[in-house]
Amino acid sequence: MRDMRKDFGHRPGEHVVTWLLRCWDNRASSLELEGKEAKQLGSLSREGGIDKAIGKGAQALSLWRQLLSGMKERYPFKEDVIYHPGKWTTMERGIQYLRELAMLEVIYGDLDNEQLSKDPDEVRCTRPTWRKLVRSAPSSYANSLAILTWKDGEGPMVDEAASQLRQKEESSSSSLISAVEKLVQRLEEDRSYFPPPEGKHFGISPEEEVTCTEEAPLYNKLPENEKQYALFTDGSCRIVGKLRRWKAAVWRPIQQVVETAEGEGESSQFAEVKAIQPALDIADREKWPVLCLCTDSWMVANALWGWLQQWKQSNWQRRGKPIWAAALWQGIAARVENLVVKVHHVDAHGPKSRATEEHQNNQQVDQAAKIEVAQVDLDWQHKGELFIAQWAHDTSGHQGRDATYRWAHDRGVDLTMDTIAQVIRECETCAAIKQAKRLKPLWYGGRRLK
Repeated sequence: MRDMRKDFGHRPGEHVVTWLLRCWDNRASSLELEGKEAKQLGSLSREGGIDKAIGKGAQALSLWRQLLSGMKERYPFKEDVIYHPGKWTTMERGIQYLRELAMLEVIYGDLDNEQLSKDPDEVRCTRPTWRKLVRSAPSSYANSLAILTWKDGEGPMVDEAASQLRQKEESSSSSLISAVEKLVQRLEEDRSYFPPPEGKHFGISPEEEVTCTEEAPLYNKLPENEKQYALFTDGSCRIVGKLRRWKAAVWRPIQQVVETAEGEGESSQFAEVKAIQPALDIADREKWPVLCLCTDSWMVANALWGWLQQWKQSNWQRRGKPIWAAALWQGIAARVENLVVKVHHVDAHGPKSRATEEHQNNQQVDQAAKIEVAQVDLDWQHKGELFIAQWAHDTSGHQGRDATYRWAHDRGVDLTMDTIAQVIRECETCAAIKQAKRLKPLWYGGRRLK
């Protein structure tokens, strides 16, 4: 009896539909009990109305049939059972929800019709049922849910639909695993020859360190006769439509003039390196005795301080792999050999209240390197941000604005509070949950509300 109560007892906080489905999975249909025997099980449902109906008759019936009858007697109408489980995040949880929806169809079917199956897995999917499943699904499963085929307007049985969904999930998982493995392999290869992007000390011993250019002082502390040879460089990248565009910029503080170069298909790091070339062009064209290069990129500063000599000595390879953008770096290395180059790294993260002339010039080149886009492109970008925010809100479990922001931020996704707030305002699931709380359902959280 104790084991039976454990298998078929209603757990605290468990929804009544979830409880009934668990009873079915524990083979309640194969357990024949007379009225007295059923009474000896005690309170299985934790609800007097259902327990009273269990063991009501003298004849032997399956426990499953008695549970269904008790449930229908306690809740005569399907609308009496408030059930809003929220978004599901895994395919198995989605299939569980589909079976729970089928369970409602079993309960409120004709229980006296012996020709009608009482098995929730043999219930046919209806369009309203499938619509509920799709609405509760995260956007990442949209393609998987679209595979369901309807023959002559009739949907498959629940177990057939579950089988199709699992096959699609396995196929998608295999493809995803393969893609991730390839990405990891590529990252490992990249890491083997690409230098660390940040920090002045870049992982070599003092004995190996080779100086290529001098380290320049702060722009504010440059001698007045050298400020005319100072240039600020920067680069950026942005997705515009379906293309990735980059832009490199050089700012001349004395003349208050900017020069730019643009292209497609490369990263912001490439643009930062590319900005060195027009700076060298200016120095060559005007026959400068020295070039004072100011950049907020540690990669550019480190490369000019020492990496270039290392790469040249190792035949432009690192750990047996060609270095990133080798041709671009080789051209720069050949040109700096014939020019005195001093490099200063600008700390771009200081407070605005303590901004110096150096910071102001760095902001000028930063602004010049930004890529302007048309309003239509901004509209598409906003739609993309909304899509990502919707995914984060769904996957994190329909949390509030601040919690969704933290959830996304912890996973490296940058979202604005305004975008998250807009998604929450337009979320149908959140609206349904709020409405359900206001309605004060007859049954909620394993107890009857009065």
